[in-house]
Amino acid sequence: MKTDGTDSAPLDVLIVGGGFAGISAARELSAMGAKVRLLDSYTDHLGGRAYAYDAGIPAGSPLRFDHGAEYVGDAQNTIMDQIRELLPEGLVNGANLRTKIVPPWEVMILNGERYCFKGTDSLFGIPGAPPQLGIVAAIGMVGMIAEMSLIEASIDVVEPWKGPDWLLALDKVDVWSWLGEKWWLVPTVKDLMRISIEALLSVEPSQISPYYLLWYTACNDGFLNEINDDVGGPQQYWLNKGTSTLAEAYAAKVRHTITQGTRATTIDLRGDTVVVTTDTGECIRAKKVIVATSPATAGKITFLPEPPAARKALMSQPMGTTLKCQVFYKEPFWRDSNGYSYDGYVGGANYPILWVMDNSGTGPEGPFVLMTFTVGEQLAKLGPNPTQDAIVTWITGTLRDLFQDERALPEAGLMIRLDHYLWTPEEPHVGGGPNTIFTPGMLTGEPGQLLDASWDDKVFFACAENARNLTPHSTSPRYDLFAPEHKPAYGADKVLLPTSKGPYYTKYSDMRVDLGYMSGAMESGRYRAHEVARSLGLSGALPLPTSQAPTAVAGDALSAAPTITPDHVEAVLRELREELLGPNGKARLEGFAEGLASPRGFPAFLRELVAKVLSGDGNPMSTSDAARVPELLRHVRDVAVALAAHVLPSHDAPPTEVGSRIAEHVSAIDGAMSPPTT
Repeated sequence: MKTDGTDSAPLDVLIVGGGFAGISAARELSAMGAKVRLLDSYTDHLGGRAYAYDAGIPAGSPLRFDHGAEYVGDAQNTIMDQIRELLPEGLVNGANLRTKIVPPWEVMILNGERYCFKGTDSLFGIPGAPPQLGIVAAIGMVGMIAEMSLIEASIDVVEPWKGPDWLLALDKVDVWSWLGEKWWLVPTVKDLMRISIEALLSVEPSQISPYYLLWYTACNDGFLNEINDDVGGPQQYWLNKGTSTLAEAYAAKVRHTITQGTRATTIDLRGDTVVVTTDTGECIRAKKVIVATSPATAGKITFLPEPPAARKALMSQPMGTTLKCQVFYKEPFWRDSNGYSYDGYVGGANYPILWVMDNSGTGPEGPFVLMTFTVGEQLAKLGPNPTQDAIVTWITGTLRDLFQDERALPEAGLMIRLDHYLWTPEEPHVGGGPNTIFTPGMLTGEPGQLLDASWDDKVFFACAENARNLTPHSTSPRYDLFAPEHKPAYGADKVLLPTSKGPYYTKYSDMRVDLGYMSGAMESGRYRAHEVARSLGLSGALPLPTSQAPTAVAGDALSAAPTITPDHVEAVLRELREELLGPNGKARLEGFAEGLASPRGFPAFLRELVAKVLSGDGNPMSTSDAARVPELLRHVRDVAVALAAHVLPSHDAPPTEVGSRIAEHVSAIDGAMSPPTT
């Protein structure tokens, strides 16, 4: 049996996992003088779930494509700082590229129906929402977002198991059942919610609780930010040299500590030091171990003694399942297809392809690539080990249907090749992707309470799933109504303005930040490194942040007595009609939250309009009225419910004069906002 350090001093820290969390921890600890070693099971790259490869198209090209994690955003301060230092020439602004496709047509499949629309005409600026859905769907969706925002604002992101009963009860049900109870949401809106959840986590809405979903989004500047694929969102950029290239550059200072192609099989905590056995037969002693993998991947390791039940449950939580493909073509047929200039942003709910993005090179010669995601139940239809031919048939046939263009098929002669990677339980290193998720009841139970906890002060855990910020801007673990905000600002070309400088922060607590993302993995590795350094007594270790106790949330914030009458609904619609259809209507709407390009535009617009109508003074809500925000969020939700009661066939309200006016306003707004039929 090989040994390392058996007869000499043990390592200070052994790190298991060569993703961004592990590399970050190694960098921090090495800088403090610790004796560190890092093991990674992959042989062909560093970065873990950030897995780039050379497609060889064109031959000799420096371009790389990502099998795994790919996208980043300006507000992800940690990783953007590293990119600008280590790989600035590789940053591609996808939002800017889409502005060059005029007009940018998109396709969404919702409730089994195909919607084709200009991306610039999305329903009141709500990403991916076809304008054909109308004002009832729009207000329903904004009402849903208002309710979700109220929940997000109530969650303690650091200790989510703490909170009032009404809040924690949301961890006992699944998202799909929760949405099913909301009769006032039309099926198309429920499908938009489904797409959003599947795109974020690669799981079905029935697998997670609304509480887990909204804890996750609260750790990422809220649901509206998460669904933002445009400026300021977490999917704005990608790296044309691949995320593994960034990982290699990030690891350069500690490359000598890294051993690839070596898997930790057993971690024994029973002695004074921790003994780690590898698949090569090596035994390594260390004072501390950082397991820098997802919880589910950590569950592949044998621990001695056997983990307590709660920790075993944590490491038994499932991961998302994803088929990610890169489909290479000789030319970008979708940009000129049957009279439409598609920007590549297409997808569907409960559909063989969830999401498509144009991943082409930025030059006129390409290469021309469509990136696709298939997840969850749809992926399961392909079976556990689908063949290359089966995947090609599945993906290209679906692309043909989405674009309604036969040139997507191999036999048309434009397709060069399809490359794919399956992030499923059969994947030998990670066992799924993108993240470990929590099933209902886990986050607020004992397993969730172990997410940050070390095991006997010997084994520590770092991963994107438990991202903690060592130097947060926030002092509270909850949304702060009165905290200042500092967000990135962009020009009309969707390029960051030179005057816009980070770090960026919002009213959401950044005590956890970029949860589930590469940037969050970097943050987690840094946090755990300093936690370990303090345990070892190393000089240079930073203090771990403390937080103020979150303000108690009184009562059930979601079940306040209904305050919205049909007269209120009619007044809101009348005001909305006047605002939108007046001579300055579009300019008025564009003036809110950076205009239609921002996913916050229409929700912010509607919230202030409701405040204006209900206050009766004709004035928008001022900063001094910020304490009214929870009440206003409930009002927006209640407007959506009351409106649906008057227009949905299954909830017809008795015919009244007010009801007739509501219907007339709806018809007028829909008529004015509907796009051309061709």
